[in-house]
Amino acid sequence: MPSVVPARALGFIAVAGAVLGGLNLWVDGVLRPGLGRAVYAAMMVMLLVIGLYFMTLARLSYRAVALLIAYGNAVYVVVALTTVNAHLYAGPLMLLLALTAGASFLEARGFVVQLLVVPPICWVGLSNSELAGRALMIQVVVQSGVLVLAAMLVYGLRMRSERLLRETELMSTTDPLTGLANRRAVEIEAERLWQEVADERLLLAAFVLDLDSFKVLNDSHGHAAGDTALRLVSHAIREAAGEAGVVARIGGEEILVLHRVASMPELLLLGERLRRAVADGPLPHPLTASIGAATAATPDEGAAVEGLWRLVDAADMAMYVAKREGGNRVATAGELDLTP
Repeated sequence: MPSVVPARALGFIAVAGAVLGGLNLWVDGVLRPGLGRAVYAAMMVMLLVIGLYFMTLARLSYRAVALLIAYGNAVYVVVALTTVNAHLYAGPLMLLLALTAGASFLEARGFVVQLLVVPPICWVGLSNSELAGRALMIQVVVQSGVLVLAAMLVYGLRMRSERLLRETELMSTTDPLTGLANRRAVEIEAERLWQEVADERLLLAAFVLDLDSFKVLNDSHGHAAGDTALRLVSHAIREAAGEAGVVARIGGEEILVLHRVASMPELLLLGERLRRAVADGPLPHPLTASIGAATAATPDEGAAVEGLWRLVDAADMAMYVAKREGGNRVATAGELDLTP
């Protein structure tokens, strides 16, 4: 469950509930006169105000969502107790708004709590009616059961939609052959990476690795062998980069590693670790990599993606230097000034 949810959707639900509930104020014989009618009107006005306020916001905290849904439950209890006959004028169907909101926005634990309170709330509401004894019990079971099943259906559809969304997002940011990040994923990470190095007063390092003699491997053993080797190399590089590194495939056999470093010696140590991960890796056919490295401090605000690719371009040029010098080595471009 995200820490924030869309506010306008919940605001609309609250406004709709207040408007529909307010119609009872204009029908004679529905509400108890005196205090009951005043309390009913106050609850509807408060719900309307909350809904209109939420519609002016962009996002809501999870706590605000939970409190609004709890208030929706309380509104039904008040409505049921202030009508002349809850069975006729305030059936448990009125809980559907709160249940729909809960199924749409609550996390699993909060949603279960919401489901558990439905039967007792229905009992309280329907107690203010001509129903009694077995008839009351049956109506509580039937109506609360239908509401719970409807809410569970909405919740199930939401879970399925969220899963499909996560899978789609993963596919759009993942290289299908190696399982590494792709260029889009790198750009998504750009602002976070620059912010982290700025906060920690470090440098962002880019390593571009190009496999030496990879075309020879493909020509000699076939593209299937090349694909297998590329997957194994990708796994080895990801392990060598560690959890703090961002590893992406940016070309045919080019792999990008982004990492935070504090100094040039640390840059060289990390580059050597990446080189050895390829050269010493458990590959069916021997492979080495030419590696170019470059570092930079945080670029000006708003230039995160552009600055990142300029850094990668510098590392790419250094990689060609390493390749011209015989491959299986690390060449550095030094520290760049990326300010526009």
